[in-house]
Amino acid sequence: VWISLSPSGRTAPGLDVVPARIPRILPVGTEGALYTWDVSEAVVREAYPSGPFWRPAFEVGDALLFDDFCLHRTALDRSMTEPRWAIESWFLAATG
Repeated sequence: VWISLSPSGRTAPGLDVVPARIPRILPVGTEGALYTWDVSEAVVREAYPSGPFWRPAFEVGDALLFDDFCLHRTALDRSMTEPRWAIESWFLAATG
């Protein structure tokens, strides 16, 4: 769950979300990925060629609940000059 503690998505960084379910975990750390845990832009475009990301605008207290198949990233562009505050919580099933 991602909970906004400040307005975000307009003048502060928010989230970009692929608005379609991709029924598999995409490979990370491929060529073009910024980090070893990132999905590269090329891999995203191959899995989701049909269109733009959804960039919701959050107000304080808004939350987005998603699972491990919801491809998302931090949304950031030059117009976002304000700081963003948020809580990210992961809930995992017990193993064993």
